[in-house]
Amino acid sequence: MTAPPPVVRVRGSVTDALDSAVLRALAPHDLASWLVTRRWSGAKGRPPADAHITEVIPVRWGDERAVVTRVVATHASGADQSYQLPLVARAGDAPDDRTAAAVVARIAADDGPGMLLDAIEDAGFRRLLGAALGEGAAFEGDGARWTVEPVGAPTRGLDALPTEVSRAEQSNSSVRFGQRAMLKLFRRLEHGENPDVEIGTFLTTRTHFQHTPAVLGVVRYCDSAGASYVTGMLSRFVVGARDGWGIALEAARAALRGGGAPNAFAGEAGRIGTVTRELHDALASSPDTPGFRNDPVALGDIEEWERAATRTVEDAMALLADRAATLPNAHRAMARASAGRRGAALEHLQAVSAEVRNILDAPNARLRKTRHHGDYHLGQLLRGEQDVWFVVDFEGEPSRPLAERRGLSSPLRDVAGMLRSFAYVAATAAAEHGGLGIDPRTEITAAHWEREMRAAFLAAYGATADHPLVTLFEMEKLFYELRYELNNRPEWVWIPLRGIARLF
Repeated sequence: MTAPPPVVRVRGSVTDALDSAVLRALAPHDLASWLVTRRWSGAKGRPPADAHITEVIPVRWGDERAVVTRVVATHASGADQSYQLPLVARAGDAPDDRTAAAVVARIAADDGPGMLLDAIEDAGFRRLLGAALGEGAAFEGDGARWTVEPVGAPTRGLDALPTEVSRAEQSNSSVRFGQRAMLKLFRRLEHGENPDVEIGTFLTTRTHFQHTPAVLGVVRYCDSAGASYVTGMLSRFVVGARDGWGIALEAARAALRGGGAPNAFAGEAGRIGTVTRELHDALASSPDTPGFRNDPVALGDIEEWERAATRTVEDAMALLADRAATLPNAHRAMARASAGRRGAALEHLQAVSAEVRNILDAPNARLRKTRHHGDYHLGQLLRGEQDVWFVVDFEGEPSRPLAERRGLSSPLRDVAGMLRSFAYVAATAAAEHGGLGIDPRTEITAAHWEREMRAAFLAAYGATADHPLVTLFEMEKLFYELRYELNNRPEWVWIPLRGIARLF
């Protein structure tokens, strides 16, 4: 059972609970216990060893009063993580069902009871945000600075629109302003540029690419030591959007039911291939822009990609050998068989690597390394009105360091990621249709659907299924998936295991 919120006692009114001295006095244990309930925190179900507010920035707009705070949490490993936490103080002591979990503390003030809330859950604060995003604003306190900057023409009138908080986010909070805009507020403070904002702004302001929601504003935090963080992005809302994963899964299900031809989604896969090609061309179109170089691939790049893929294969196979006996009964035989193929997997990787080196030596190779999506799959695509596809979420693979996520690589990494996404859709639909004991007919239909989607996507993109670099990246992705599923979702491990079986 979750412990009741602590009580903060203040002299004066409820809003005096927003004073810096009061907030800094919140007990570290209480703040840590609340953080663990937030999906955007890195606590992973275990409260941080310590958590305290280090900076308080007053935010005033009209009659609205709030603060933006910096919370530093120390986890059991000893690592510190900073979070952006906006707070409001509201009179009353009976939160509704949607805001009850957002209560950081109850307030006992001279003018009555109140609640200290995560401000994102407060409609008044969201109106304040909408107004500030339209005009641009800067707020200061404790030597820190929180700024809201329009990108291009200001997006005015957001404060008059109804707002809604998304319940699907992990490391951020998303607020929708009517049918016009979506604000993504990053909770974890990470020093330096945010790839999602950086690439989105580049595509909006420097290219003619029309398949990503335009960036309308950026929120930044500068701490008292002068370190800068990108903490939010306002972008155009995609009306009527559905994610690509759900659309593709419906098509695969229909194919397995016999309710549609196996290639019913092939046209969409082709359109995704075209959009992906246009995305990569756009990201390579302005090499003079800082952070968006377009460089030739060198032998050193190939060697580093080979080493990274080899490490991934070795780590995943070692983990599989260690965990095979602990997996669900239905997966153990396949896991043991795959674990015994470590040597064969590494030999296959070496053969693919040799082919990559050969194409690098070819006179017309023209291999380039550029910015790319970095975590590309069907879930990163939205289909809006008039069946237009949009690419979203350019943050890259969350587990990788920021410098790596902002680095240059072959755009064929994204191609490999999408191919593996088709494999996951086909496998998921087959398992739903026939359970884990998939009958041969279902297996054949699912495999045919996947092949059709791969072929349509690759043809529209302009790549071939046997391109050695695509094969190298797809193999690395496959074993990355194996390691991820073993660590996080053992019940899903059979999907990458099936992919590994197909290698042989």
